[in-house]
Amino acid sequence: DDPWQDLPDDIHKYDRGHVLVMGGSRGKSGAPTLAALSALRTGAGWASLALSPAAKGQYQQALDLTEEEFFIDEQEVDSKALGEFLGARRVKSVIVGPGMRASPINRDLLETLAAWDGFCLFDAGALHGLADQVSRVSKAPKAGHWLATPHPGEWQKMGFMQKQLSNLEDLAKAHE
Repeated sequence: DDPWQDLPDDIHKYDRGHVLVMGGSRGKSGAPTLAALSALRTGAGWASLALSPAAKGQYQQALDLTEEEFFIDEQEVDSKALGEFLGARRVKSVIVGPGMRASPINRDLLETLAAWDGFCLFDAGALHGLADQVSRVSKAPKAGHWLATPHPGEWQKMGFMQKQLSNLEDLAKAHE
């Protein structure tokens, strides 16, 4: 079955959503690139990629992706430029962190994302220090608009787990 067969002929890329992926580090441009390409292949109408400066040397431009410049350096994002972009380009979802070794998360970035009405997914490097930074944000994100995707080892580093989880059943039991 073709999942796109029922789309109207006159559908616009904005009708299917715009996804921005921000991530990468030295030798780690694949994770953010694959995340952005996956967004396109699963139905997004447009995907943009913002790589950290250290990831740009290894990146082979994907023709399907728009490249954006939001990183000031390896860990800092220009939050003002990002906020303007989110509104002007009608971004619906932001993925922060794939392929990052160091977190770009700071109060300004979280304030920008909390004020925006889209969906945020925090992954990999973006998880380091996330809990501490979220507690400093003046405006809480809307319920259901933020998701963190740590693997068990990242949960431990974040202080949520004291033992290694081996499967989803262990994870469910840890939340009971």
